[in-house]
Amino acid sequence: MKPTVTNYKKLLKDDPANREAIDFLEENFVTKHKWPALIELYSDVVSHLESEGRSEELWTRIARVLQHVARSDSDPTIRAHALVKLGEVLEGRFDRRDAAAECYVQGFKLAPNVAAIERLLSIYRGIGEWSFVATLLFEKLAVCEDDAQRAVSLVELGRVRGTRLDDVEGAEEAFQQALEMLPGFEAALDELAALAEDREELSPVVQQYIAEAEAAPNIDQAANLFRKVATLIYQERPNSRRVADYLWRSFERNPFNVETRVFIESYFGERGDWESLRHYYVQRVQKAQSDADLAESYVSLSFCLENLGRPEEEIIPVYEAAFERLPSEQSLLQKLVEYYSQRENWAALVRTYKTAMRAHIDEDEQLKL
Repeated sequence: MKPTVTNYKKLLKDDPANREAIDFLEENFVTKHKWPALIELYSDVVSHLESEGRSEELWTRIARVLQHVARSDSDPTIRAHALVKLGEVLEGRFDRRDAAAECYVQGFKLAPNVAAIERLLSIYRGIGEWSFVATLLFEKLAVCEDDAQRAVSLVELGRVRGTRLDDVEGAEEAFQQALEMLPGFEAALDELAALAEDREELSPVVQQYIAEAEAAPNIDQAANLFRKVATLIYQERPNSRRVADYLWRSFERNPFNVETRVFIESYFGERGDWESLRHYYVQRVQKAQSDADLAESYVSLSFCLENLGRPEEEIIPVYEAAFERLPSEQSLLQKLVEYYSQRENWAALVRTYKTAMRAHIDEDEQLKL
């Protein structure tokens, strides 16, 4: 076979883990500074190498090359793209969140882009840095493609200001701007109506429960009282933003309270508020005390990510983490089979089936004992 890029690309298509093809194409793209082609090459082959336990070396190579691109390419757009990709590698494969965040920040400074903002938002939502989330959402307005996207971002900005930062005036301003940008935008109208309702004074009974919750001597009592406050407000004003506020306070006091969990899941679920649910399940993953709870939280988090339209590259690792904890769970197996089949990642598919079979054999042995 003649050693050409075309021939090695064909070889790699038939054998995605072919080391000779990877090495040849990598050397060619690096020598000729074809960085987008190199990044695409890595994206195509890495999942196949992962399934064979051969990915660690490649991930290190990817990180080094992306670092080189980010430092040396003359095109700021390509450098920014490389920084975002490098951040994803550092965050997802080496668990270096702080270093990843710095890459996203530098990538956005070089060439403002939605990808960098979204990755930063994911990090800072997960750790509850709401002031920085609000700043990022404001920055995102400049890189949205059209007024519809800007209006959606403004509504999210208003929600963060109102529910997380207690900045009611700032929230109202964001909702009004969304309406100016997209007249009749239902989400903005709903939020403004909720703000108007929240200005009404709470009943003396609710105020008494709030005072008792804030003075409660232990976390269980505080969690129950804050949930009671949320329940009473919900009964009087089901669309009030204060319901979510006091539900979060209850969850923060005791994240293992079953009744609070059920209320949060039903409340945000019936509203289709997938972003709030995503934040909730991220917290559950971080605080889980058992494999079963962790796996359940991972599954629910994956479902939220799907409904938010997140890319498969972000969703699949969450399902894989859940399957690692609960390999006998059929719903997880079916979901991974679906994803691997769509991506034609047959090696990962075989590995997953083998893991599931071993788990069932182990369960059978335990039943015999």
